[in-house]
Amino acid sequence: TEFAGPTTDLLCYELDDGSTIAIRPSGTEPKLKLYGEMFPTLSPSSQNIGWQYQVKRAELGLLLGVVYEEFMRA
Repeated sequence: TEFAGPTTDLLCYELDDGSTIAIRPSGTEPKLKLYGEMFPTLSPSSQNIGWQYQVKRAELGLLLGVVYEEFMRA
């Protein structure tokens, strides 16, 4: 089905856990830009928020690495 709304060179994926991945071409170089967003599962007032940030950052890095490898295979 053709989309009738505004278009752009951006792919956005929302994952089951609420994380998002966005992929777009660079406007100035022949490369892809990957963006990821994850949300903490603990409340911001929790004393473990620093640790949780490090864990989520590592998970996001792994996820973006997998996405990158899949796109390079195509």
